[in-house]
Amino acid sequence: MSDENSVSPDTPEVNEMSNHPEVEEKPTRSSSGFIIALLVLGLVATLLSYLNTNRRLARLEASLSNLETAVPNLPQATIDAIIALQNGGAPPSATTAQADGSATVSIDDDAFVGDRETAQLAIVEFSDFNCPYCQKFHQETLSLLMDKYVRTGQAIYVYRDYVGVGGNVTLAAASAAECVKELAGDQAYLELVQKLYGGSGTRNVEQVKSLAESYDIDAASLDTCISENRYQAEVVADTQAGQAAGVRGTPAFIIGQLAEDGTVTGINIPGAQPLAVFERVIDEQLAVEN
Repeated sequence: MSDENSVSPDTPEVNEMSNHPEVEEKPTRSSSGFIIALLVLGLVATLLSYLNTNRRLARLEASLSNLETAVPNLPQATIDAIIALQNGGAPPSATTAQADGSATVSIDDDAFVGDRETAQLAIVEFSDFNCPYCQKFHQETLSLLMDKYVRTGQAIYVYRDYVGVGGNVTLAAASAAECVKELAGDQAYLELVQKLYGGSGTRNVEQVKSLAESYDIDAASLDTCISENRYQAEVVADTQAGQAAGVRGTPAFIIGQLAEDGTVTGINIPGAQPLAVFERVIDEQLAVEN
């Protein structure tokens, strides 16, 4: 006996519900499209990163190439600092180093403060206008050393250029500052150097020319000296003299006995050390002389 209310497997209702494959395929097509979009975005991001890296490497290579042309035999420590700055980092700390040992250097014909007739010692600084640690020394420590040792007649202070992290910008600015020295004298030059370290921003030729306006200097003569790169070789020679004395970064100081011929034999102090470090070394050197 058949049941009139039973539903046959071939009824239209069952067939209608089972003949909708598109209902099951829609999620699959949506997922595939999302995955493809992610892959495309990933490829684009990778390509952009690759191109950006290549551009940065090209800039670094160009910077180092220019520096090596301007200053032969650039020390590795200086190159490392340049790379750090190019990448947005800070240069290697100069405040944790200790005295490197004995060193000999000449005061050459560089500008100095103090009385050579009474001075037993010389404090010879090698610095780069655009070195932040050099600025730190000039703002925090130099005046204290001047008061205690230079103005009392025990030592002279000598400033010598060293092209380091500032590269060609420093080379040009230091050369321009030497032009001011030629036209206005040693003391005006040293005042200008201190003003440069007391300012902000990049220390370049324009800053030097702006500060030089306060001295009695013929502007045309200064422009001619700068355009001729008259003192570029002098700045490079200072840098090489520092390297020969063991300087591997800025600032660096040779502190020692001052001979009549301008030779200084003493200790190499690297970095913007605390005042106590300078005092200890200077006092030890004074004791040797006495």
